[in-house]
Formats: sequence, C-alpha cells, structure tokens
Amino acid sequence: YTTVANAHVKAACTEAALRITADMLRTGLELDSIACGTLVNVHAHAGRLEDAIAWLSWMEARCLRPDVATHSSIIRGFARARRPDEAARWLHKAESEQVEMESAAHEAVLDGFARTGQAKQAEQWFRHMEASHVLVGTPAVNCV
Repeated sequence: YTTVANAHVKAACTEAALRITADMLRTGLELDSIACGTLVNVHAHAGRLEDAIAWLSWMEARCLRPDVATHSSIIRGFARARRPDEAARWLHKAESEQVEMESAAHEAVLDGFARTGQAKQAEQWFRHMEASHVLVGTPAVNCV
C-alpha cells in the first residue's frame, strides 16, 4: 500500500493516493511508522494539512517516531499552501525534537516566503540558513 500510495503522490495523482491509503486503513493492518509517514505525506501533498497533522499526532501518541521525510511532508505542504510562517514553525518543531532536517525543507520555507511576496522574511530565512550552515543550493539562491 505505501509504495503504491507514494508512487501516486510522485505522479501527482493525489486522489488515487488518498484512495490507496483509505484501502490500507480498511484492511485493519497494524500501522507502523512507515505506513503513518505515508499517510502524513499523502494528506499533506493533497493539501489536507489538518489531516496530515492529525496522523502525525497519532504517530507521536503511539511512540512512533516520525522521520525526516514525514516532517518534510508537513513543511512542504504548508509552504505549497502559501503558509510559510507555519512551515517555518514546523521546521523549528522538528529540529527541537532532534530531527536533523535536510536543506530541501529549509528551501521549501524560503520558497514559501518568496512565493507569497514576503521579501523581508525570505531574506531573513536565507540569512538564517547561511548562519546555520544549511547547504544553500541553486533553488534557494534563486528565491532571494
């Protein structure tokens, strides 16, 4: 189920991904961190951020540790939804939980600020990335 759902997400077929995850839930399989991470990813990618957060909370309540990809899904989801302040808040939350976030998550926040016309915040985030020694790639430089 998780492989097929993630394949649909990569193919930008979010409705199919949601259908596959619904099928997975109907089977009654025990959900592990991989299955839950897939649920977070699919819902975040579909723009259903409240559902993605609910699955993340469900994981944490059962002591299933979300990985970098799971946190990144939420961060990218908020950035795509033009809510970069919330994306930044989730990135800080992940880092406060000792999750070593990849540069792509930082770049998603930066891109979110840039796409919403928040030039000052975009530059501040870029400077934060530099000060934190986050690898600044070409996409990040193009956002500023």
